[in-house]
Amino acid sequence: MIQKSKTCLYCGEEMESKTAKKRFCSDLHRVYYNREKNKPIIEQNKEKQKEPEKEKEFEAVDWDKLNWKEKLEIRRKNKL
Repeated sequence: MIQKSKTCLYCGEEMESKTAKKRFCSDLHRVYYNREKNKPIIEQNKEKQKEPEKEKEFEAVDWDKLNWKEKLEIRRKNKL
């Protein structure tokens, strides 16, 4: 059974809750609370996006001299 919360999780002010599900005194406080809670995750994602992708190094190969198996192996290796 869920207990009624008497204080807002964001600001700590007392509030009247009509239902047991109410945890914030306003919608803004709910939004601010969730933004602050998820802030480290958002910052990590931004750092990952900033890192430039490393260019893949390709082998210089004369394609005319290779058979189809060798070509397939090189393509698979370069995709990884």
